[in-house]
Amino acid sequence: MIDLTFLILIIPVLAAILIGFIPSRNSGLIRSIAWLAMIVELAVSGFLVYSFDRTQTGFQFVTEVSWTRSPEITLRLGVDGISLALVMLTSIVGFAAMFATGAIQEGVKGFFLCFLALVVGALGTFMSLDLFFFFFFYEIEALVTYPLISVWGRGDRKYSAMQFTIFSVLGSAFVLIGILIIYFLSGKNTLSLPALMESLRQAPLALGLQNTIFAVFLIGFGILAALWPFHAWGPIGYADAPPAASMMFAGVMKKLGAYGLIRLGITLLPQAAQAWMPWIAGLAMMNLIYVGFVALAQKDLKYLIGYSSSSHMGFVLIGLACMNPLGLSGALLVMFAHGILVALLFLLAYTLDQHGAGSGMLDIGGLAAKWPVTAACFSLAAFAACGVPGFANFAGEITVLFAVWDRYGWLAAGVLVSVILTALYMLRAVRNIFFGPEKELRHVANEPLANPFRKIAFVLLIGVLLFAGFFPNILLGYFKQ
Repeated sequence: MIDLTFLILIIPVLAAILIGFIPSRNSGLIRSIAWLAMIVELAVSGFLVYSFDRTQTGFQFVTEVSWTRSPEITLRLGVDGISLALVMLTSIVGFAAMFATGAIQEGVKGFFLCFLALVVGALGTFMSLDLFFFFFFYEIEALVTYPLISVWGRGDRKYSAMQFTIFSVLGSAFVLIGILIIYFLSGKNTLSLPALMESLRQAPLALGLQNTIFAVFLIGFGILAALWPFHAWGPIGYADAPPAASMMFAGVMKKLGAYGLIRLGITLLPQAAQAWMPWIAGLAMMNLIYVGFVALAQKDLKYLIGYSSSSHMGFVLIGLACMNPLGLSGALLVMFAHGILVALLFLLAYTLDQHGAGSGMLDIGGLAAKWPVTAACFSLAAFAACGVPGFANFAGEITVLFAVWDRYGWLAAGVLVSVILTALYMLRAVRNIFFGPEKELRHVANEPLANPFRKIAFVLLIGVLLFAGFFPNILLGYFKQ
């Protein structure tokens, strides 16, 4: 019997294989297959959440397909409460990103092959219970970024693609070094994550060695998670990438870094994690405040969203740095909410570009009179980013705030500063684009969301943020597993 985890992984794989056999000239059929794959993916992921037993601990829906015996490498898939939420995040953002693929007119076949590979890489990383396949899928994410940006991007796309890929691959190299060290020193001839968790729990590595391995993981995963000072490379790539890719990069790919730090760093090396966490808290505070000021200085909406995304990862990282259940729960909730929010913001930026408004914050004003629905969606997204109660972002950030106060005391003041900075640049964007002094709007198309079909992604993303905001205990209940 096929487990749901294997089915979730194989759906985009089969779609990519099928697209590979279709002639490039049949772009309509290629789009239809990609759409169908993401719709089915979302439905199956929802059924996985429905079927997950929150009364049990450990991994569920485990699938094992043996690959080699020595070393023992197995395609082993499974989910616990943490990975389950991130699988659902990937499916939601992947489906919503399909609404931003209309601008792709050239190389449609290649684009959707790369896009589906991006989805497979994220899902495989979140569900892998074998470190070989964890790295395999993690590396797919790093490598597929280059063609997505360089071929279908905009602006200085070649430079952006090269920088994005170099940093992604550099982070992957550190992750690979850490995995190899653990494999050779564990003496278990296995890359099974559950087996290594049990082995290192009973016979932990020497503390000095743990500290070294954790530092390697911190650099590797920290690069992808935009941990300061590795925060500046991502926004450039997000701004020049095609909109659907930007949604996946910032909404999902960035979460792989934080997830890897939890799954490999904190889980396998808990003593080193305790020693390193005050340093991570300090670096995360730089994300919250310094990168927040960088976001405040931006004049282009895409760059603002990109730097805001890097800044808000500070909530995730400082939550993890608290090393207590409250901080971990808050960090995971922020990861989920932030992924949905940043995908929504990049979709809005795409909508502005595609319909003549541009993405520069100061290019237009008074757009709300002509685009009332878009203005409402953007305002709701800005409120979520500001941590307004009722949105999932508020539930996660307030939980992190309490955890930081409990662990680090007055360092929590830095979290509040970040909230204020977010309110400044997000509300300024709302004012300058939609409610500022009116400018010439003849070149701007009519309300882009007048078509009910185009509203689907916005309703989904905003609805998820509100549902998780009003009922955060549902999501937090999964994290306890």
